Amino acid sequence: MQYAVVDSEPEVTAGCIDSAAALWPDVIGNLKDQELADVKAKMRTMRPVMNSTWEFLVAVRLLATDTDVTELQRNWSSACHQALKEWGTSERQVEEHSQKFRKQRVAGNEEAFIENNKLYSGVADAVAQCQYPWYVITSRAKDRTLKLLKGLLSQNWPEDTPRLYAGLSPPNERKIAAIRDIAQRPLVTENKACLHFVDDRFETVQAVLEARDLRGINLKVYLADWGYNTEDEREAAEKMSGLLTINLKQFAELMQWGMVMGVDDGCGDDN
Repeated sequence: MQYAVVDSEPEVTAGCIDSAAALWPDVIGNLKDQELADVKAKMRTMRPVMNSTWEFLVAVRLLATDTDVTELQRNWSSACHQALKEWGTSERQVEEHSQKFRKQRVAGNEEAFIENNKLYSGVADAVAQCQYPWYVITSRAKDRTLKLLKGLLSQNWPEDTPRLYAGLSPPNERKIAAIRDIAQRPLVTENKACLHFVDDRFETVQAVLEARDLRGINLKVYLADWGYNTEDEREAAEKMSGLLTINLKQFAELMQWGMVMGVDDGCGDDN
């Protein structure tokens, strides 16, 4: 539930602009301050449709050339791959550059990395009051996730902690696998526990709900309305059976009590 906890977009965007400038200096390197500010603002609009770091770099370059952000968001899947083809590069090449650049950037200023990732309001208290085992399932790299857990939530987890599933890409398939793994643990099976999965990605919660290999698991799925999803996605979520859209207050209730107050989550006395 990484992105339901931390607003990482400002830090990721800033890093990806610098990374894109190093990769394409003739396009990005000469942007003026106001032009950079415009790109940063548009990247928040793009955030719901992007998963991998290479996508951020492609979006930065396209937005730096006055590409319409609304059209780009609507046609992102085809637009990003068409751009790579036109530029004579590939997902792998851009991703490798990005990961190397990002690793050096974080190592060079770990304090700034932590400060630029902002906890959503109320999350720290919700985590502190949680009486149940909780897990982080994220596409973010393990080393960076551990730094954020320690720096923002005072959670000093060891590198081999079984509570962290990190570096999950492609995110939908691997998050489903992580849920399945947690569901098979004795802590869950012996106590007939209900699992609660919270994510701000509509595409991900939809995939979890539709996953055949998760059927039969006592699982409740929630879309975080404070994260990076669109109004259309939230409207679609409201119509989906088995999916509850929650706000930050309800998330805090879920963490503290194992249920959203006033909502019958169907887990009976075992949640």
